[in-house]
Amino acid sequence: MSSEVRTGILALVAIALTLWGIKYIQGSNILSSSKTFYAYYDDIMGVQVGTPVQISGVSVGSVSARDLGVEDRRVRLTFTLEREVPLPKDTKAVLATTSPLGDMAIIFEYDHPCQGGADCAEDGDTFTGITRGLVASLLGDGGLTTYIEQLKEGMKDIVDSLNNGLLSEDAEGPLAESVRDLRGTMSNLKEATGRMNLMLQRSSPALEASLNNMAALTSTLEEQKANIANIIANTDSLSQQMVDARLDEAVNQAKATINELNATLVTANSALSGVDELVGQLKAGEGTLGMLLQDEELYNNLNALSFSMDSLMMDIQEKPYRYVPLKSRRKVEKYDRQDEQEDNN
Repeated sequence: MSSEVRTGILALVAIALTLWGIKYIQGSNILSSSKTFYAYYDDIMGVQVGTPVQISGVSVGSVSARDLGVEDRRVRLTFTLEREVPLPKDTKAVLATTSPLGDMAIIFEYDHPCQGGADCAEDGDTFTGITRGLVASLLGDGGLTTYIEQLKEGMKDIVDSLNNGLLSEDAEGPLAESVRDLRGTMSNLKEATGRMNLMLQRSSPALEASLNNMAALTSTLEEQKANIANIIANTDSLSQQMVDARLDEAVNQAKATINELNATLVTANSALSGVDELVGQLKAGEGTLGMLLQDEELYNNLNALSFSMDSLMMDIQEKPYRYVPLKSRRKVEKYDRQDEQEDNN
């Protein structure tokens, strides 16, 4: 065999190996029997040729082609399965994220495997394409809902335990007592808040009137600001004038007046001393006035004399004829009898 023939055969073998390697890298083994399926998606961001196709976490093939529809802008993915896996016609090709780093995979999902016959998918069939987000891919079909429900159940159990262990009336322990004390404190605070609200409601008219008066006063002060400024200026001027005045002379005059007042007080004290001495003498019964004040018999005689004088004056007023000069005794008795008759009538 010539060298040219051997070179050609080696070249053909090299080309074949290269094609097989490229296809193998892309996920297609041309030396083994395989099946091809299709699915359509609105967006396949992150999916490349060679992206694995999995069933229950086991790789059964890969993405062998991506074709963009010009009219509807939908993408058709071609899946090549090297394993003979019986798939039902209602299989769903789910585009999912398999890791937080963004690794993508096509997951075939179905409820029941086919038992052979018309319900099994054939080579070239198209499956329903579904895109699943990162959270749904990592957490499952329920997404966060399942975990939230589990968290709610767990929190409910915790709250029930806390209610039974801390908030029930039969609970014991320092923490339970603290919770009861806190409950009482909150109740008292609520009651105090209610009273405060009631007080504010009752005093609201008066408070509003006070605020209105304050506003009116503020407005008045604002209007009289110029006058107040003038008053302050006049006060400052008056204060300066008082400072500038001859205050020393006024102080000296005040001192002289105080000295004169002290002398007058000394004289008044002397006079009061004399009065005190006179009062003492009167109390001791000294002198005529003291004897009048201290002698009880003289006091009685004076009272009797005063009573006699009153009787005499009354008799003079009622029977003046008795005291007329040169009246005989008979006439006087005659007049007395006439007066008695008039009194009896």
